[in-house]
Order: sequence, then structure tokens, then C-alpha cells
Amino acid sequence: MRLNERIQIVNHNPKWKQDYADEIEGLKKKTFLSTLTYEHIGSTSIPNIKAKPVIDIIIGINSFPPEKGIIKDLEESEYTYMKEMSVLDRLYFIKRELKNFNVHIISYEGNVWNHDILFRDYMISHPDEAQEYSSLKENILSDGVETLLEYLEKKVDFIMKIYEKM
Repeated sequence: MRLNERIQIVNHNPKWKQDYADEIEGLKKKTFLSTLTYEHIGSTSIPNIKAKPVIDIIIGINSFPPEKGIIKDLEESEYTYMKEMSVLDRLYFIKRELKNFNVHIISYEGNVWNHDILFRDYMISHPDEAQEYSSLKENILSDGVETLLEYLEKKVDFIMKIYEKM
């Protein structure tokens, strides 16, 4: 699995909300994942903006490191543990199939959790800024950016401006 995968953005797909719900339903059938808290974040959770066709899910846990059973359950659910992309307060997993998902294991109601939720909710309640974010992403790609890490880097300033408003 490539760490710095090639990216594309597409128009918002209303089915992403149901794809998220279906994925969570499957994950909750696993022993260690059954009682955890899940949220749909990222651009696929914000109506009417362009997004990478990858659904981002945060899973809240009470303390780090997570139980080994959580990682095992995700791997058994066809997720690849991206250790090199994980950081002290976020473990990162990807699933690339017919439908694509990113899972981030983070502390429930910790700083990362709260920022992810606040950003999503802010963008939903401020559609003009959400459209500005969508346009920025289109401009990044039209400037020739094709890979995930460079794409993420080009969005940081905008995201930080939104964080200051939240």
C-alpha cells in the first residue's frame, strides 16, 4: 500500500453518508470495536463540496495505546495499519477496495477528536467557507499536485484559519 498515494477529487456523493453507516455497522460486529465511538469526518461528511472519494472515520478510545484487539479487528476487516503515517495521538488505517476508507484511532473527546468534529461542524454550518475550501482543493490539483502529502500540505493554511474561527 502506498503511503503517498495519488489523489483525485470528485463532486459530493450523497451515498457517502450511507457508506459510512454501512461500514460502521460491519465494524461494530467485531468484539473489540463493538463498544467504541465513531464519527464521520473529512470532506465526505460535508455536503456539497468536492472531496477525495475516501471516507474518513475517527474511532474514539479512552487511552493510548489501544488494546491489541482493536488493531487486530481492523486488520481482519481488511484495513491496513499505516504505522509510518501514525503519530503519538493518532493511529492510521486504510482500506482501498470498491469503497475507500481511512480510520483514525484517537482519544475520545481529546484535542484531535474535538478539532476534527469542530472543523466538520463549522464547515457544515458555514457553506460559503465550505465552498471556498472546495475551490481551494480544485486549485491545488489544477496547479499540478497529484500526491496526498503535497495536497495535505497545501491545505494546511486554510485549515488553520478555520481553526482560529472555531
